[in-house]
Amino acid sequence: MVFSSAWLLTRAVSSSLAAAPRVAPNSRYNSFMIPKSRKFPLRSEFIAFRKTAKKTLTPHTIVYHLKTTGSTHLSVIVPKKTGKLATTRTWLKRLTYDTLYPLIQDQKLDVVVVYKPLSLKKSPIIQKELIHELTQTISNL
Repeated sequence: MVFSSAWLLTRAVSSSLAAAPRVAPNSRYNSFMIPKSRKFPLRSEFIAFRKTAKKTLTPHTIVYHLKTTGSTHLSVIVPKKTGKLATTRTWLKRLTYDTLYPLIQDQKLDVVVVYKPLSLKKSPIIQKELIHELTQTISNL
């Protein structure tokens, strides 16, 4: 079977692109996924955690935190009233994970961030406010 060099070149390029990670080149933040083992797996566990955890209030969020002997867990809850579009809620979750997880992964903390039902939209100003708010909250724990 004879293959043209153009066909072989396109196969090589497409296979190398498939192996490359899919990250937007002009991404505003470095999003990475937190393993499922680092999230609260069940709602019942979260309810029990909320009863024993300490609560910190900020203008946009409620942060529940508790020292743990095991591994660090982080969860983010964004109600629909916070953002009408799913893309806005996902943006808030990713922004929160990207901001907090590097700060808490070595501290052995369980943290749950619950956004208040305030209307938030994607903007650089909101992003700066939230990052400042979250880092201040974690540094004060």
